[in-house]
Amino acid sequence: MKDYQKPRNTRRESLTVVDRFRGGKLVPVMAVPVRPNEGGMLSQSITMELDPVAGRLLTPVYGELTSVFVPVQAIDALKDPEAAYAGMTEVLREKLLSGNPLFVMEVENEITKRCGITPKSIGGVKMVSQTIGIAHNAAVNHLRQLKI
Repeated sequence: MKDYQKPRNTRRESLTVVDRFRGGKLVPVMAVPVRPNEGGMLSQSITMELDPVAGRLLTPVYGELTSVFVPVQAIDALKDPEAAYAGMTEVLREKLLSGNPLFVMEVENEITKRCGITPKSIGGVKMVSQTIGIAHNAAVNHLRQLKI
């Protein structure tokens, strides 16, 4: 009998971000696409350090990282909320099978830079897919509804 609990194929993504963050602020750190043929478990490892503090701290310091998975259906629904059947899986599948690009390219911005998206140079201009910006907005909206 096969053991399906052991991972057969693994894909690793790594990103080293050396930056300063303010407490209580939503900051994008990384975006990783999950491919259609991938499934199973996602795991993360993160290290946080405090800036040097003069004296000593009397209260314990906590750091919290919240990961948000944004499905492509949510991205499609946020892109055009007035469209008929926005965000429906069957309609989205038909759009993808048509061969037309679902999301356009846009100029690189602060969100895509912080998420570690590698831009493509098109006519000398650094361009990225608009999916990361929309996914970031969906994640922020979700976290604000949760009051995180």
